[in-house]
Amino acid sequence: SVPLWDSTTEKLADFTTNFSFTIDTGNKSTYGHGLTFFLAPAGYQIPPNSAGGFLGLFNTTTADGIGGDHHHHQYSTSGSNQLVHVEFDSFSNPEWDPPTEHVGINVNSIASSVYTPWNASLHSTDNVLVSISYDSKAKNLKVDWSYEKSSAYKESVTSLSYKIDLSKVLPQWVTMGFSAATALKLKQNFRKA
Repeated sequence: SVPLWDSTTEKLADFTTNFSFTIDTGNKSTYGHGLTFFLAPAGYQIPPNSAGGFLGLFNTTTADGIGGDHHHHQYSTSGSNQLVHVEFDSFSNPEWDPPTEHVGINVNSIASSVYTPWNASLHSTDNVLVSISYDSKAKNLKVDWSYEKSSAYKESVTSLSYKIDLSKVLPQWVTMGFSAATALKLKQNFRKA
């Protein structure tokens, strides 16, 4: 676990993490659910029955935002989840997802607070290079991504940001990690350093 903010001064930390991953859709028209980078309370345990669209982070008991307005989900600062994650979501679950594959920033919920369309199949087997950063002064969480191979199919948007005071939704000490899910659809996720 790492300290996210100082309880005495209430000063938040800036951070940046860089990683890469590859999704292999196997040339199928439907495939698995996606990959997330998450921040959760120190000692966070993956809940049981959290496969598929829950991306290994939620289940039917802990998921907030199911059936809600997934396009503009307002996070709860009093929610029991205390979970912020950036998702590369390659399967749209109509109960909480927008109607497209997407990159989303989610706060205390399975539903994205903000998202932009993303097409995993256009970049199948390509190395996705990701940088996630938090600017504590601006209270801005940002994700940028690009692709290692040159592609004729480039998305017009390859970044996403969200204004959030992480000290209001996460405890002082957090665990940072990755989670992914494929459910009944076959897809391979490869996370690299």
